[in-house]
Amino acid sequence: MKFTLRELAPALLFFLALLAMPGKAPGENTNSFNAHEYDEYVRLHPKDAWVYECRRYAFGEMGEYDKAIKDYTEAIRLDPKSAWTYASRGIAYTNKGKLNKAINDFNQAIRLDPKAAWFYCQRGSAYSSKGKYDKAISDFSRFIELQINDPCDCAYEKRGYAYSEHGEYDKAILDYTEAIRLNPKDAWAYESRGYAYSAKCQYDKAISDYTEAIRLNPKDAWAYESRGYAYNRKGEADKHR
Repeated sequence: MKFTLRELAPALLFFLALLAMPGKAPGENTNSFNAHEYDEYVRLHPKDAWVYECRRYAFGEMGEYDKAIKDYTEAIRLDPKSAWTYASRGIAYTNKGKLNKAINDFNQAIRLDPKAAWFYCQRGSAYSSKGKYDKAISDFSRFIELQINDPCDCAYEKRGYAYSEHGEYDKAILDYTEAIRLNPKDAWAYESRGYAYSAKCQYDKAISDYTEAIRLNPKDAWAYESRGYAYNRKGEADKHR
């Protein structure tokens, strides 16, 4: 999957911040995502949204989401037209399980930049986590439409999951099949398609997919358990033929 300059902005900002910090060379500190290294820089440049953007990226990498959200919020106050910052704060809210706030931020990001495919994918994931699969499917479909020239297997996986949870197994199977075409080494896509086949009582196909998932990831206990269930159900079905 290719990324636009806009999508790479936080990582680029982070790297440039390392270059700008006095006495520091990139990679000099083994913990390169130590957000506290930015504290003095923030003190010296309290009105620079770019500085907060860099530090919040580091906080996010460290898993300090509350601090990341605080810096995102300050960056938004200083630069309220930054769609990326809203979306990034939305991810931090998602990681904290605050899905309504996350969705609100993704809404704002999309309003500011309606052609940024990544925003729809993130909002779709939040909707899926809330069980709002219709809205999730709509967002993943929009992501796929915007990325038509550079398709991403993860988008098909995510939409396939939403279809599956919505009980639309045929559509789920089509999406998982496309995800496998794009990334034939993705064990999770095989597992998920196997689940959809199993839900349709197509146990031979389910067993085949679980077997391939196990081949790709032999330490996945769920794939063995699921294949065992499919073998068991197939045996019961065969008895009634």
